Amino acid sequence: MWTGAGFSQRVTDTALAAVKGSSRKVYNSRWKGYVEWCDSKSLNPTTAPVAEVLDFLQELADNGRKCDTVKGYLTVISQRHSRIATENGSVRLSELQPVRTWVKGLSVVNPRPRLIVPAWSLDIVLSALKRPPYHPLEGLDLKHLTLRTVFLLAVTSARRVSEIQALRLDTLIWKQSEVIAFVDPSFLPKVHSHWHCNQPIAFPAMAGESDNELKKLCVRECLKAYIEATRPFRGTSQQILLCYGKNCIGKPVSKQRISNWLKDVIKDCYILQGKPVPQHIKGHDVRKQATSWADLAGVDPQRICEAATWQSTNKLSSMFARHYRLDLLGENRSSLGRRVLNLAASSAAESDLGGTRPPTSPQASTSGRQQPRRTCKRPGRGQE
Repeated sequence: MWTGAGFSQRVTDTALAAVKGSSRKVYNSRWKGYVEWCDSKSLNPTTAPVAEVLDFLQELADNGRKCDTVKGYLTVISQRHSRIATENGSVRLSELQPVRTWVKGLSVVNPRPRLIVPAWSLDIVLSALKRPPYHPLEGLDLKHLTLRTVFLLAVTSARRVSEIQALRLDTLIWKQSEVIAFVDPSFLPKVHSHWHCNQPIAFPAMAGESDNELKKLCVRECLKAYIEATRPFRGTSQQILLCYGKNCIGKPVSKQRISNWLKDVIKDCYILQGKPVPQHIKGHDVRKQATSWADLAGVDPQRICEAATWQSTNKLSSMFARHYRLDLLGENRSSLGRRVLNLAASSAAESDLGGTRPPTSPQASTSGRQQPRRTCKRPGRGQE
């Protein structure tokens, strides 16, 4: 599109860097599908009438495409479609009132599915991680040590899998109550901004807790044991997480493999607890569980937003977080992860899990409790 408009290759390359390569592949795939549909109708994809474009989108919806997917097609088409003249000047296709009304209607007739009850319970998983073959750390085999480490890093940070993958060994700051980490400088987060690229990731140290059950889930000790176990085959790699398989041991791990590891941990923990393995488990569920449990534990919504790299919708809070906040959090930066473990894995939680009550879930436990007003959102074109 850029070179076709007469821009040089250097300018084109710089402009394309604004969008991650994986996102460009999705955009190009959707545009290709739209172009093929236009060719079958003898239409010019960049000047097709609005009614025809909506017919294409309607076909996608009728064929079972999710609402967000259809909206994604509209975004791509609108970016490459010729602007349309109106009484108030030329506008993009997606800005036309008939298109906006249709999108609103699509959200009503084809709403995003909502999972009221989570597919799995965090307290069941954490309970299993405190028992063999995931504990104690001494003599733990590399597979279970890796899976334990990955899950604890994910659930106590509420970060995306891509960020967990990008953690670097040479950025770790070891403190008495936590470990501070940063991602690789070359890593491009899903939302690329100075704020997102420079947010530290904190993991709580639970060894000093008075509760013996919480001590078993000390992320700092687990991470220290993992780094020591991978030292013989790490070489010069600074990526914290490495593959443990016989044919790929020591190689940097991919995002998809980390996501699969998270699912494997959940399934294995349910088996170890003698419970039916839940269906439809996703690696991204760990991020949802972490933030939901943190909310239930009473963590300040603004702190949850910061930990999960969501920005505040409150302009004053956003301005403060971006430009004025000093690093006064000190050893409390890991409060999200600490509160999650305290609520879901303490001795009291173990007692409840082994008693008569059903497994706790954040959604079920909040009945009768006034929900705090939400003050954060996911930034950047509705991306998660």
